[in-house]
Amino acid sequence: MRESSFAFDNTGIYCESSSFLMTGKYLKYLLAVLNSKSGTFFFRQFYTGGVLGEEGYKYKKVFLEQLPIPLITPQNQPIVQQIENLVDRILSLTQDSNYDTDQQKQAQVKEIEKQIDQLVYKLYNLTEEEIKIIEGGENACAN
Repeated sequence: MRESSFAFDNTGIYCESSSFLMTGKYLKYLLAVLNSKSGTFFFRQFYTGGVLGEEGYKYKKVFLEQLPIPLITPQNQPIVQQIENLVDRILSLTQDSNYDTDQQKQAQVKEIEKQIDQLVYKLYNLTEEEIKIIEGGENACAN
């Protein structure tokens, strides 16, 4: 994979053998963090289970479980709620039958994803410099 591709399902689909399945109370929050630029960056920098070609990464359960996901606390609960609300908006847009052909809805999703990234940066208490490194790409730490 070149980027994170975690999805939310509440319809009861079956996964094939190379898929991961998670259950729990805060799945939308977890989905947002794992799909965020921060989550992807941290995974690629510190926990990758193997490189696929020049740009792809193989997500493995053992490394995924080690990602430092911010715990939900009374102090960050408002941010978590904002994130979950944004995930709900994305799910609403992407579940429309015309999403694949509606460029306006696709643009809305991209904008919401940027908002989620900003909220996840707050959860990790990242500085502007650290955000620039994450926004700069996966090799920014190598310098």
